[in-house]
Formats: sequence, structure tokens, C-alpha cells
Amino acid sequence: MIRSLKISPLLLSALFCSLAVTMLPACSKTPSNTQKNNPPDAIYTVKGQIIQLPDPKRPVLEFQIHHEPIPNFTGMDGSIVQDGDDNPVGMNAMIMPFTTDKNMDLSPFKPNDKILFTFEVRWTTSPRMLITAIEKLPDNTEMIFSRPD
Repeated sequence: MIRSLKISPLLLSALFCSLAVTMLPACSKTPSNTQKNNPPDAIYTVKGQIIQLPDPKRPVLEFQIHHEPIPNFTGMDGSIVQDGDDNPVGMNAMIMPFTTDKNMDLSPFKPNDKILFTFEVRWTTSPRMLITAIEKLPDNTEMIFSRPD
């Protein structure tokens, strides 16, 4: 004999909320001690322009930067990323979300600031791309967001 199990909507909501609260720490993008103890797979220093700063009240909003091309950017296999025709391109200029070290002070920065930043890439841990250094550049710094020919 098969009996159906009835779960009240209130109980179902409570179970879902409990699960969500329990799982939230696993989704954190704040660098963990384990991540910090793993050496990066690559480190890049590149110029960019701030598009959006993270809002401390809404931590899901990430640090958005429009960065210049990174011609020597390597993929998970350690080789320079290639285009569809097998030409090495690295990484094109684009707007990307980045995570910053939790102790990094971003208060001196604002959207549209031109910056020089260093980020580490770790392909097997989260966050994959972590900004470890950032400095403001003069407003008249030239930015090149097109791919070199």
C-alpha cells in the first residue's frame, strides 16, 4: 500500500530556509584559509576602469572592472587561450566581476576610476580570480579596450 506524504507549506518553507542558511557559507566568495594557502596558477597585472563597486549592504554585487586585453592569459591547461582558428589571443578586453581580498579597502575608489590591478587565478578553488593589489591611475591614462592587431 502506497501512502502519500503531505507536508504543510509552512513546514516546507521552514525546511527550505534551514537548508539555505546552512548552505550559504559554502557559497561564500570570501577567500578561505585553504584558498590562500594554495599557490595561484597565474598572476596578472592589468589596467582597467571600474564599472561597479561592491555594495557592502548587498554583497552579491561584485566588483565589476572593464579590463584591457591580457594577451598572455593562460587557461586551465597552462597554455595561452586561443580563438576558434587556434590563434593565441589570451583574454580579450571585457567587463568582468572580480572578488577582492576581504581586507582590501575600496573606499578611495569610485566608478569610472582608471586603475592598475593585480589578480591571482586559481582554477580549482573559489574565488577563481582574486584581486590582491589595486592602485588608482591618473584620469588621463590611456585605456586600450580593443584587441591589438
